[in-house]
Formats: sequence, C-alpha cells, structure tokens
Amino acid sequence: MNHRWILAATGVVVLATGIWLLAGNEDDGGQERGPAAGQAAHVNVVTAEYELMHDRVNAVGSTRAHKAVEITSEVDARIQALHFDEGEPVNEGDLLVALDDRRARAELESAAARLDDAEAKHRRAQRLRADGNISAAEADERQAELRGARAEKARARIALDNHRIHAPFDGVVGLREKSAGAWLRAGDTVTTLDSISPMELHFAIPERYLGPIEKGRSIQARNKAWPDHVFHAEITRLGSRVDPQSRNLRMIALIDNEEARLRPGQFMTLSLTLEERRSLVIPEEALLTEGRQQYVFVAENGEARHRAIERGQRERGRVEIRSGLSQGDQVIINGQDRLRDGQAVEVGEDAEALVPRDREGA
Repeated sequence: MNHRWILAATGVVVLATGIWLLAGNEDDGGQERGPAAGQAAHVNVVTAEYELMHDRVNAVGSTRAHKAVEITSEVDARIQALHFDEGEPVNEGDLLVALDDRRARAELESAAARLDDAEAKHRRAQRLRADGNISAAEADERQAELRGARAEKARARIALDNHRIHAPFDGVVGLREKSAGAWLRAGDTVTTLDSISPMELHFAIPERYLGPIEKGRSIQARNKAWPDHVFHAEITRLGSRVDPQSRNLRMIALIDNEEARLRPGQFMTLSLTLEERRSLVIPEEALLTEGRQQYVFVAENGEARHRAIERGQRERGRVEIRSGLSQGDQVIINGQDRLRDGQAVEVGEDAEALVPRDREGA
C-alpha cells in the first residue's frame, strides 16, 4: 500500500515538472519572436505622397485582320503558275495565280469574229433600209444581233480575265492550298490574304464602364509572344447593343502593326484608362489586413501608431489611400506585422527595403 502511494506521488511530481518546463519554453519562444521589453524595433518607412493614379478597366480580346479574304477561282481551270511566296506581303493588283487560259482565249477570238460579222450585217442593213429595200423589222433584227454579239464578246473577255487572279488589296498571303498543275474548280481556295497593318482588336467592356468610353480613346494591349512590348491601340468602333446575357458592349480598336508582330487570331490582354487623377499613394506592401479592415503603421515621434485606412485603386505596387493618412506621414513598410500600437521604433535607411515596381510583376 505504501508503495502505491509513493508511485502516485512521484507521478504527480513528474507531471507538474513537465507542465512547468513546457510553460517556461513557451514564454521563451514568445520572447524570441519580438523585441525585448524596452527595445526599439528597427523599421523602414516611406513618405505618403500625392502621385498620378489611373482608373483602368482590364479586358481580353483577339486580333483580326483589318481586311481578310480567301483567294478563290471564279472558273474551272488548271493552275498554270503561282506568283506569290507564302507569308510574304503583296500589293494591290499583284498577280497571284495564273490559270490555263487557252480555251478562254479561243472563245474570245470566236466571239470577236461573230461580233465582226454582226457589225458588217448591221451596216449593210442600215444602207438597205435607207434605200427602202428591207423592212424596219429586218433592220431591227440586225441591230439586236449586233447587241447580242457585243455582249457575248464582253462575257468572253471577263472569262479570260478570270484566269488571272490579282490581289484585291495590300496584305500578307497565307499558305498555299493548291499547287501548280492542280485542277481548280470555281470557289476552291488557293490561299488567304490578310491586311494586318493596322490590325483590329476585338473586345468587350462591362456596361458599368461605358460612361467615359468614346471613339479615339487609347488602349494598351499585350500578348505573351511579345512579353516586353506594349501595343498601342485606339478605339474606332463601338457596338450599338449591350449583350443581354453578359452585359458587355463589343468594341473594335486599331493597332499600329507596321512591324508585323501580330497575326490575326492572337489572344490579347488590354488596359483601358478611364480617368487620371492625383491621389495620396503608398506602397502596397505597407498594408495589413484584419478581417475586413485594412490598416498601416506610421512612425510618429519614435513610436509605431496604428492607422485604419480606406483603400482605393491599386496600380503597379502602389495603393491609393482615400482616408486614414495625410501627406508626409512616415508609413512603415517592413516588420509591421510584429508591431503593436505605441511600440518604440527606430527608423533606418535601407535601399532594398522597398520592392522595385519593375520586379513586382504587376
């Protein structure tokens, strides 16, 4: 019985010792996470200043050729020669495709001969009619035959001309769908032709942003194929109807594409500036969040002071402050998540404390 009491007492002592050691370790850990009592926290600050901010709307769109056609044949014939290089620019009127036109030439010559005969008969009929040797009906018949022969020759001329396919406008030709020597039927595609300078940018904007948007407004657009390049565009056309499902309005802008970097069908991200204004601005990394409330710490007379703020527009690592700060306030930008209101702080200078905007990736 005595042994049982001794074992129980020993267990109680061991348990109490463990609780005491654990509590001591937790206290030590808490002291390691912050400055010792009376020790000032080292911080860096930036001055809240007024800067130019932009109200922007972001969207996505796709590029389309300003003009685009499929180069097709209007007649059935064999391809004699192709006079273009794939992916190369051509000028309006350049010969692209030559078709075998021997039959068309023969038909034109035949039509020309029939026209000569009809003209001769018409002249003879006019003389006979003047002498009263033929009736007016016969003279009219010769006149009709002449008109028919002229129309037949005109059709033969058009058919011959259709054996030469020319570029309808300046542009860039696509890949060849047919080769020289292939039989081409009317309507078959030989290649494509796109006018890409300027290039059209098609996109849509939510209706709530439509107030300040008008023709001529500038747009900045980007494409992943050219990550370091900003394409500048200008709105040229606005749709007449808002889509009842998406509540967006379609728009078209023109991009200067003289360097031919863009091709039709590319995905673009774009930014449209609605308004510019001067606002009180601080770095975004100074912000702290607690629930729905956002706040910052400012260095004031050697102490950290808690300031609840109302945030506005964000732009490339900067944040607009609508209330809670004043121009010239020294806003703490590092270590503020370990500060408490009224804690002593020591302000230092560190050129690397603020993340550069060009490294921020915004």
